Amino acid sequence: MFERVLEDLQILKSDVKNLLKLANLEKITNIENIGEQLSFSTYDELINFNEKLVDVKYFSKTQYTLSLLGGRDLNDTTKRILSIIINHQLALKINWIGANEKGSIRKLVNLLKLIYGAIRKNAVCCNATNTEINMAIKTWVKNAPDRAGGRSGRRKLNLKGYCA
Repeated sequence: MFERVLEDLQILKSDVKNLLKLANLEKITNIENIGEQLSFSTYDELINFNEKLVDVKYFSKTQYTLSLLGGRDLNDTTKRILSIIINHQLALKINWIGANEKGSIRKLVNLLKLIYGAIRKNAVCCNATNTEINMAIKTWVKNAPDRAGGRSGRRKLNLKGYCA
């Protein structure tokens, strides 16, 4: 009985080693550094990052890193990933199609592929379609003015206007 269990464990150990070799991914030991490595504050930086993602090894490593952020559902996972890549100031200057002289996320094809892949590595989101992910991205960008005190700041200004 114990010999059989030991044999099964050895097989599992071997399988895991082989899967890690196939994935060709490096271990990430410090997830706190993700923001420092991947946070962008200008659209030009985001364009450069998009171009850098052509490198397959860099793309895979970055995708794996972002997938570690997890999330409880599609919107939460998308929010976590985008909040790392795009800082608040940049989020205010971009939208899906680039309307009103803002930067376009839709044009950054490699970045979108990265986001799609990282989101789908989350077991909860593994069956998410591109359309569903696009909607989550659009919602996150659209709500940027309300984050970081934006909505409460506007509310305070409106209240002061009524009291004066």
